Amino acid sequence: MSGSNRGNVFDNYIKDTLGILEDHVHKGTQLYPEISDPVTITAVNTAYNPLTSISEIMSTGDAPGALFDIHWAVISNISANGDYILRLFEGEAASEVEIATISIVRNAVQSQEGSIPVQTRLIAAGTRISGALSSSNVAGNSIDVKLMLHEY
Repeated sequence: MSGSNRGNVFDNYIKDTLGILEDHVHKGTQLYPEISDPVTITAVNTAYNPLTSISEIMSTGDAPGALFDIHWAVISNISANGDYILRLFEGEAASEVEIATISIVRNAVQSQEGSIPVQTRLIAAGTRISGALSSSNVAGNSIDVKLMLHEY
């Protein structure tokens, strides 16, 4: 194949792939809040209200000092049976941008408490993280949340 650029295309693919892998090397898992109670997030009294009150989970002062992403939400103390949606946001109050949505269920035979996978994009150092909860109930249900994240 004289004059073919297959070698260059393949070489570029390998370089691009290794670059992506290199950029995704991160430190060990961190838990927030680590040595304190989880953050309680409460839904409003309207079933599946898409934007309930937004509660701060991690302040800018508590946020990692390096680029990070969130890999797990540790859910506990689900207050009542129902279907729940937890939305995670980044940014300052009243300027939040949604970065992840998590589905949670509690019924008569199971409660989806524990570590639930979530994958956010990379988040800038010092970025505030908040959350909002909606549920299938019309009561002000709540959950407790901790986040597991990686710094880069």
